[in-house]
Amino acid sequence: MAERFYFSLPARLEYRDAAREFIEFLLSRLIEQKRITAPQKHRLSSAFVEAFNNSVLHGSSKDGPGAPPKQVDIAFELRPHEMELSFRDEGPPYALRGPEELEPSEDLEPDLKEHGMGLQIIQSFMDEVSYQRLDHKNELRMRLFFESQPEAKEHESKV
Repeated sequence: MAERFYFSLPARLEYRDAAREFIEFLLSRLIEQKRITAPQKHRLSSAFVEAFNNSVLHGSSKDGPGAPPKQVDIAFELRPHEMELSFRDEGPPYALRGPEELEPSEDLEPDLKEHGMGLQIIQSFMDEVSYQRLDHKNELRMRLFFESQPEAKEHESKV
């Protein structure tokens, strides 16, 4: 039986830590139940923060003063052997033409090269990542198989 959690927050970075506290609570519970390991908790938490940042920074970055506030819709689904996170935002469509687009530009300052790498970071932490444009919104879905699953063990050995 799956457990589902949904919430919607204003697309502003100051809400990231409150949302992260909630996922940290869920992940701590999963560790207590021995459903995930500490490294998996780190992977899920890190992917969550990156996805939230992407939704806020890219989803509402084109808004001008006086524009109506946009929302970030977040869903968690806990299943017996996996967790799925999804983020929906009201921003412009992602421009994904290939993996080269996720590479940082060579002309960036060294301390700015992290910008533009959020999707790569998410992909490195999660077992599956997908994107679709749905009802004029971006939807980023991420899945992590719990360690007891063969798929997760394969992924862990490749990292």
